[in-house]
Amino acid sequence: MGKPTGRRPQRRVKQAIIGFLIVLLASLFTEVATRAGWLSVLELIYYDLWHLLAGPRDEPRHVVIVSVDTQAFLDHRDEPLVFWGPYFAQAIEKARRAEARIIGLDYLFSVSAESWLSKIALVRGDQGRTHDIPLRAQLASGRVVLIGDVATDDQGNVHLVLPIEDYLFALPGGLADVGLGNFLTDADGAVRRFAPALFEDGRLPSLTFATLLAVRGTGISPASASWSLAGREVANGALPQAIGFVGPPGAVPRLPFSRLISSPSNESSDIKRLKDKVVIIAAEHMGNQDIHLTPYARGFMAFEGRMMSGAEVHANIVETLLTGRFPRPLPPSVRLLSFAVLLTAATALFLNVSPWHGLGAGVILSLASTLLGFLLFLGNWVLPVAGMQAGVAVSYMITLGIRLTGEERERVLLREMFGKYVSDEVVEKLLALVEQGGTVDKFIGDAVMAFFGAPAPYEDHAARALRAAVAVAEMAREFRAWVKERFASMDLPEFRIGIGLHTGEVVVGSIGSPKRLHFTAIGDTVNAASRLEGLTKDLGWTIVASAEVIKAADGVALTGGHKTATVKGREAEIEVFEVTGLKTE
Repeated sequence: MGKPTGRRPQRRVKQAIIGFLIVLLASLFTEVATRAGWLSVLELIYYDLWHLLAGPRDEPRHVVIVSVDTQAFLDHRDEPLVFWGPYFAQAIEKARRAEARIIGLDYLFSVSAESWLSKIALVRGDQGRTHDIPLRAQLASGRVVLIGDVATDDQGNVHLVLPIEDYLFALPGGLADVGLGNFLTDADGAVRRFAPALFEDGRLPSLTFATLLAVRGTGISPASASWSLAGREVANGALPQAIGFVGPPGAVPRLPFSRLISSPSNESSDIKRLKDKVVIIAAEHMGNQDIHLTPYARGFMAFEGRMMSGAEVHANIVETLLTGRFPRPLPPSVRLLSFAVLLTAATALFLNVSPWHGLGAGVILSLASTLLGFLLFLGNWVLPVAGMQAGVAVSYMITLGIRLTGEERERVLLREMFGKYVSDEVVEKLLALVEQGGTVDKFIGDAVMAFFGAPAPYEDHAARALRAAVAVAEMAREFRAWVKERFASMDLPEFRIGIGLHTGEVVVGSIGSPKRLHFTAIGDTVNAASRLEGLTKDLGWTIVASAEVIKAADGVALTGGHKTATVKGREAEIEVFEVTGLKTE
C-alpha cells in the first residue's frame, strides 16, 4: 500500500478549485431561487412551523379586545344588531372612563336604527330620530375609530365602503377617523403581513384600521410621512410589513362585552385592565364569519391548526407597531455569508466522503439549518431555510455527478491498461477493487500483493488496508476451523496465513517495455511490506503492521505484541505491531 509521489498536492489544489466552483454555483442557484420565489411555498411552511413551535411568545402589553362573545349575543338575541347602538355607547363610555388610549369599533355600520325605522315607517315622530343619540355622542367626543372597507366589483373597480353618514359626521376627524379593515393575504390565503396604508395618493381614509389605532393611541398625527413607534421608523405607505404575532389564537387578552356594560363602576380589576390600552370592540360570537387563516392555521403533527378572529389579527398588528417587534429578514450580507459557510462545509464533506456518507451529512446539515432558522426566528430574524437546504441539495448533486463522471473515466483508463494483459472478465473483477477499494497487484506463488491509495487516491488508505487485513485473517480462521472439522481424521498441517502492512511513497504505473507492460507499484515501501510479511512466521503473528501504518490509521487498530525488528535489505530497524482486531468505529 502507498501514496503516489507528487500527486496529493496537485489533487488537493484541483479539489479546492472544484469545491469553490461548486459552492459558487450552489450559492448562485440559491440566491436566484430565493429572489424569484421558487421556494416560497416551502419557506411559508417553515415560517408557519416556527410560529407553532414557539407557542405564546410575548405578553400583550398594549391592546385588549372587548369581545362580543356568544354569551353577549344570547343575552340580546331578541334585538337585531342595528339596535345595539346604546350598548356600544355604554361600552365606549366605560372604556373612556377607564382611561383607554383609543377605542376601535370593529363593526362596519352600513345602516342605523334610525334610518332603518324611517325607511319602513314603523315609528313616527322624534323616537325614530333619537335612538342613536348616545352612540353619536360618544363618537363625537373623540378617541374613537370606526372601520371601513375597500371592495372590488366584478369589473375590477375599487369602491370604498364607509360607515353611514350619521356616524361619519359625528366623528371629529370625519374620514380621518376611519381605518380600513382589509388584510393582506399570501398566495395560500393566510394573513402574515399588513400594510400601514392602502393608498398613497392622499385620499381618505387610507390607513388600515390597526395602524390608525396604533398611531392615534400614541398621539402622533396620522397624516405624517412616517411615525416613530417603539424606536422604529414606520413609513406611511403601502409597503408590506410582517406581523409579529404574540402567540396562537387566544393569546390577546379579552374582556367580555356583557361584563363591561353591566359593571356598575370602573373599579373592577377587569375594567382597570383597559387603562392606557388600545381597546378593540369586536364580534367573536358563534356564527361570526370574521375569521382568518394565519400561521397558526396550518396543522402539523401534534399541533392543531386554528383560525384567528379579525379582531385578534388587528390586535396583533397593533402590538407589532407599538412594540417594534417585526419579524425581519437577515441583512443580505449576513444571509450570503451564512449560505457560503454552510455550502462550503457541505461541499467539502461531499468531496471527501462516500456518496452515502455524503447524503447523511447533507441531511444533518439540512437539519442544522432548520434548527438555526428556528432559533433566529425566536429573535425575530427570518432565515430562508428552504433556500439553504436547496443549496445543499444542489451541491450534493453536482458533487455526485462529478464523482461519478470521474470514476467512470478511471474505469475506462483501467480497462485500456489492463485489457492489454488479461481477459475482460478479470478486468471487471479488478475494477471492483475488492471491498475496501484495494488494487490486487499480482500473485507470487501462494502470496498476493495488494496496495491501497492508487490508482484512486484515498486519504484513509491505511485504515482501508487494516480493515481488509483483519477481514482476510477472519476468513482464514473460519477456513482453518472448517478444515479441522471436515478432515479431522487426516493429519493435515494447520492452515496459516501471514499479512505484512507498510505505508509510504511508491511509484505506481505501467512498468516494462512496450511489448511487455505490467501495472504495478514499486519502491522501498513495497519491499518493506514484503519483509514484514516474512516476519509473521518468526513472530507467530497473523498480521504485522509497521508503526507508520498504525499512526496513519489514526487509532483504528487494536494491537497486541510490539517490538523493533531488522529486515533484509534495510539497515535501520522497523517498529512493528501485532494487529489483533479493529476498534469499534
